[in-house]
Amino acid sequence: MAGFKAILKKIEETMAAVAFAEAGDFDTARQMVGAGKNSNKKVLLGLEQEHINEKIIRNALQLSQRIGGKLEIFHMYRSSSCGNHESTKLANEKADLLGAYKAKFQNMGVYYQCMDGEGCLADALLKYIANRRDILCVVFGEKARENSGPCRSANEKLLAILHKLKCPMVVYSAT
Repeated sequence: MAGFKAILKKIEETMAAVAFAEAGDFDTARQMVGAGKNSNKKVLLGLEQEHINEKIIRNALQLSQRIGGKLEIFHMYRSSSCGNHESTKLANEKADLLGAYKAKFQNMGVYYQCMDGEGCLADALLKYIANRRDILCVVFGEKARENSGPCRSANEKLLAILHKLKCPMVVYSAT
C-alpha cells in the first residue's frame, strides 16, 4: 500500500511539473522534476568502533539530507571468541548496545546494518556494496582509513572502485 501511495505521489508531482512547463515556466518545471532524483540514493557510513561517535552520525545525517538522499550505516564490530563467563557477559552487553543502536537509528529513519567480523572494514564494505548502484557517497571514521598493514591493499582497492564509480569518499576526524 505504501508503494502505491508513493507512485501516486510521483505521478502527482510529474503532472504539476507538466502544468508549469505548459504555462512556459520551464525553470520551475525542471526543478520539480529533478527534486527527488537522489531520494533513493544513500550516503554510506562505514564504522568499526565499538562505541559510535554521535558527532559523526549527526554530520553524516546532515550530509545525506543536504544531497537529498538517505543515510545507511554499516557497522563492523569485533566480538570476543573466549568461552568463559566474563566473555559471555561482555557479548551480551555488546548485543544490547547494538540493539539499542538499531532501535535509535530506526527511529531516525536511518538503515543500520551491523556485522560481526574480523579483518578490514574496507574488505567488508567491498562485499557489501559489490552490486549496489544507490551509493552517492561513503563516509569513514578516521580509524577506518588507517593505511598500514594488511588493510592497505583493501583500502586502495576500495578507493579505486569508489573513484571509478565517481563516488566521493569523506574521512571524518573527531578532533
